[in-house]
Amino acid sequence: MTHTHNRKSSPADNNQAPEIVPPPVSNAFHALPKLTSDNAKMIIKIMEQEGQAMDFDALIRQSKMDAGLMMQVLMELELYGCLENREGLYYRC
Repeated sequence: MTHTHNRKSSPADNNQAPEIVPPPVSNAFHALPKLTSDNAKMIIKIMEQEGQAMDFDALIRQSKMDAGLMMQVLMELELYGCLENREGLYYRC
C-alpha cells in the first residue's frame, strides 16, 4: 500500500523568516573625564590595547602598579562609568 502525504502549504512555508538585524555595534566607550588621573589613563590604555576583559592580577602584571594603587584606580574608573567589574573581570565601558 502506497501512502502519500498531501500537505497543504501555508503562507509561512512560502516566505522566508524575517531577517533579524542586530543593533549596530559601537566601539565607543565612555569618555574619560578631564580630571582622570594619569594612572587611570594608563589602565584604560592597557585595557583598550588588550581588547578584552581583564582580571585584577593581569592588570597588575601589565601595569606594574602596586595592589593598593590599582584598587584606587579601578574604583576611580568605576565611579566615572568607564569600567565595570563582572564576576572578577574588569570590562571597559
